[in-house]
Amino acid sequence: MKQLLQAPFLLIFILIFAPYAHSEVTAEKCQKDPDCVNYYGELGNKNFEVLKEIRDRYVEEVSFEKLVAAFRQGGMARVFSLLDYHSEYVMAAQKDKKNKAYKPFGGIGIEMGEINQKITIFGLIRNGPAIKSGKIKRGDIILAVEDKSTKGISKDEVNKLIRGKVGQDVVLTLLREGPPPLEFTITLTRELIDDNILTSDVIGNIGYIKLRQFEKGMSAKMREIISDFPANTVGLILDLRKNLGGALTEAFRVSALFLEREQFIGKIVQRKRIIQNFAAGSRPEESERITLPLVILVDSLSASASEIVASTLQDNNRAVIIGMPTFGKATSQSLYGYYENDEYWKGVLQGDYFAITDGLIYRPNGKTLQGKGLIPDIIIASGEGEDVEKIMSEEIVSERITPGHLKGEEESTLTPDEKMRFELLKEDRQLYASFEFLRILNRRQKT
Repeated sequence: MKQLLQAPFLLIFILIFAPYAHSEVTAEKCQKDPDCVNYYGELGNKNFEVLKEIRDRYVEEVSFEKLVAAFRQGGMARVFSLLDYHSEYVMAAQKDKKNKAYKPFGGIGIEMGEINQKITIFGLIRNGPAIKSGKIKRGDIILAVEDKSTKGISKDEVNKLIRGKVGQDVVLTLLREGPPPLEFTITLTRELIDDNILTSDVIGNIGYIKLRQFEKGMSAKMREIISDFPANTVGLILDLRKNLGGALTEAFRVSALFLEREQFIGKIVQRKRIIQNFAAGSRPEESERITLPLVILVDSLSASASEIVASTLQDNNRAVIIGMPTFGKATSQSLYGYYENDEYWKGVLQGDYFAITDGLIYRPNGKTLQGKGLIPDIIIASGEGEDVEKIMSEEIVSERITPGHLKGEEESTLTPDEKMRFELLKEDRQLYASFEFLRILNRRQKT
């Protein structure tokens, strides 16, 4: 046990991802398990093993009799409806829908979701056609794509309508709720949209990293990206907005990139008060801690692994968190039959897989994010800022529009740096606040 505690990431990998050791159900085993004696013949091996795992490992106790009654009523769908939202059973036929790969595509650079049965734009991707048009905003509702109404169709179907060949136009009909409401049509030319899980950019002398999902190897790739930033980089922005989570091991590893080895990451509390503590000690010996000033961007769709990273670095005073309160998912799930090395469960489930919630996650300060989320250090909405043209025009009250004023040498001019900052404000208020925070911090450190 002592050796395991010195290797926290190995331990969490075993807890969450490694297949559990099981033997075939035998008569001898059933004699030791009354539920097996009573229900194995009715359920069969596959269904019995799934229900048994829920009985033994689900974060809240649930009786086997209740699980069997639910199975009789409606199969696995009914059983998993008794559990929390994040526990699910996925049939083999559903796998393609659940496991979508990130890859470049011809699109317009928007992120959308469904709110009150309306397809709503959540975000605009940097440098995409939508944001470059200057006419589309977060919160706009998509009424139609070309001449096809979005009423009654899913977000995925709308996505298919919008995506297409690079260079071809697509016409959107949008509604911006008022008062007064504004309905308008816009034509955009599809461009190649980089929808990779991990992307990066340099804004001035600030490094920017967008992580959409925590997958195996992301921490190592992040380190490579950061090491490749220019030598004059003075700060980092890690954008976790709309990142719904992923592998907890990677959340711990990403956190460890920025922490001393002895600093605390958090703990997972499982059934029967089994507690596992995690620290930053697994960073490779040759890897130095990243010391650049760090801002993390979050929003209401930053969940689970994203919240672990943000809260860990917030509690350790290693990062400033900017944005809106996060989703509030602080539970861990175990996956069965999903990974290639999970031979036992792959054999049992015959192409299906399932996940059950088996632990509650606590941040370094001892509190849970479950149901509440993380409150940023600087709370700021994502609404669009003033645009450059308006600031430079006579619509803004200033000395330069006063009749007979003395004309200044710099009047009506912006330096490239100033213009870039106003453009960033127009594009993304939260990103602008992060950039300005790091810029000012760097300036003060020099004085």
